[in-house]
Amino acid sequence: MGFGYLFFGIFLAANFLVYTGITTLPAVLLMLMGMLTLGSFNRPLGQARLILMPTALVALVRFVLEILSLFGLFSVEGIGASVISLTLELLLMLFTLRLLAGIALLGEETELPKIVFRAKRNAFLLAFAYGLSILFNLPIEAEWYKLACAYVLPPLIIFRLIAMLLNALLIYSCYMYICMPEDLDMPRRKTGIRLIDEWAERIDRREAEQAERTKEELAKLYHAREAEYREKMKKEEENKKKRKKKK
Repeated sequence: MGFGYLFFGIFLAANFLVYTGITTLPAVLLMLMGMLTLGSFNRPLGQARLILMPTALVALVRFVLEILSLFGLFSVEGIGASVISLTLELLLMLFTLRLLAGIALLGEETELPKIVFRAKRNAFLLAFAYGLSILFNLPIEAEWYKLACAYVLPPLIIFRLIAMLLNALLIYSCYMYICMPEDLDMPRRKTGIRLIDEWAERIDRREAEQAERTKEELAKLYHAREAEYREKMKKEEENKKKRKKKK
């Protein structure tokens, strides 16, 4: 469905501290690969896919500037770089909110209330985290603003990291539990990366074993209820015969 690419993209995007200008571009491209499929399932997901397109362009510009700064050809501390970074943050926030709205809708359609709850919870957490991150990374030189940033940014970084990791876990849950009808009989495609393919095969085996156990439990339940129903009908028949004899 695309949740695999989306998971790796969101997990990579959780790195917003070390050379974030370099890691954001591959993260956005991975997310875009996932959204090429997911964007067709409902309107919010389609909107999220559209938002990712200009996001990829801005991420590319920031990637180039970050590379130039490593060679001393550009300063990432300037106003222009700050505007590009804030624009990227804003686009990622809009993408995330539309993505989570689409996932919540998918959760409702597939009757997965936990997915719906987690999507709405993450939307609140990430809107708060992105909003504060934008607010406290503005190119303002006032002393009071710098002092406020010094107090707010450390806990904000921890909060945002936790929120982004929760979002990655949500996407992994979607990968595991949400399956469109056309994907039911579709074999998992190989990535060519041995570690990932072996991990995927283990997941497939566990899912098959769980499905078999569920099938057996349902069969036992069906037979137990069928025996109970037959016993009930037998008693009713015996009671009818007794009433006829009394008459």
